[in-house]
Amino acid sequence: MGDAFRSSYFLNRKEEAKAFPEVSAFFKGSDQEVEVYRLFGREAGLTILIFAGIHGDESGGYLAADRYVGPL
Repeated sequence: MGDAFRSSYFLNRKEEAKAFPEVSAFFKGSDQEVEVYRLFGREAGLTILIFAGIHGDESGGYLAADRYVGPL
């Protein structure tokens, strides 16, 4: 993986890792309400951000999220 990709998409996580997800709702109560899931690994380490499900009728985003989150 190139350094540009690593520095652009991964950040050091300095806080203690948690073994459970946090779920937040953005725009709660509106037609655009979105649930945001924060998943934490067993150990502190690198961070990745995955956007998925932006267009509900396109399965690619959901499948990509499942593929990357599964091994975590």
